[in-house]
Amino acid sequence: MPLLYILVENNASLIQLISIFIVESILFSAIATLFLHKNFINISKVKFEAGEAKRLFSMSWLLIISGVFAQAYLRIDQLMIKHFLGEVDVANYSSVVNIIEPFSFISTVVMSSLFPIILNKSRESNVKKIKVFEFCQNDMTLLSLLLVAGIYFLAPYVLNFLYDNKYNNVLSIMQLHAFSIIFLFWGQVYFKWVFVEEAYGFTVVSHGLGAIINIVLNLFFIERFGIIGATYSTIIAYSSAFSFSLLLYKKTRDLFYIQIKSLIKLPFVLKGYKDE
Repeated sequence: MPLLYILVENNASLIQLISIFIVESILFSAIATLFLHKNFINISKVKFEAGEAKRLFSMSWLLIISGVFAQAYLRIDQLMIKHFLGEVDVANYSSVVNIIEPFSFISTVVMSSLFPIILNKSRESNVKKIKVFEFCQNDMTLLSLLLVAGIYFLAPYVLNFLYDNKYNNVLSIMQLHAFSIIFLFWGQVYFKWVFVEEAYGFTVVSHGLGAIINIVLNLFFIERFGIIGATYSTIIAYSSAFSFSLLLYKKTRDLFYIQIKSLIKLPFVLKGYKDE
């Protein structure tokens, strides 16, 4: 949303921001519709079904609420840093977040491409469902840890290249924040599991828990440890939302065990890739 960023930099009003957001959303929807029509779907044959629309809406409102909670613990730390520490620390923290968070797009693309296979296997039997999720979880764990290692060791060079030594004081923040990638990648497997199990209401619980934990920890950590305290809060909030919260619900508990297994089995997964 480049137009939004330009408006923010020029101190645009709230009405202008909302207007541009609506226009961009409409344009994106129109382009996506034309692309689907040209490549996949004959739109003239698509019919509106009130029953299906009602069913989808009954599911979506839970996802909307969980999305609000997700944005809360994704963004509240920056607001709290500004409140407790000031704009300079917000800029330092945001510079790290803007580098780390885009990497989650990799997991989104990978899991989206695997989702048709996940659905087919999950419909065949519970055993095949577990196996396909173990495969996805193993890959997400391996890929995320490789990215964490890469960012950790390359962070000094990245900061020097992007910011010309201006943000070298946040090197430790970037290296620590890199570990949040693990849970962001796990989150993509989590979303597919929730969809397969139709446990949409659980997303409200997990994201709500993540938001509460992030806010409470920030109240204690930011003033005591500075922006690195916000990083600790974020990692704990992510791990709570996408991992430990899975223990609270019977339908999601198996995924938590799959996550732990992916860490334990990591050496064997690496050996398997080497043998291939």
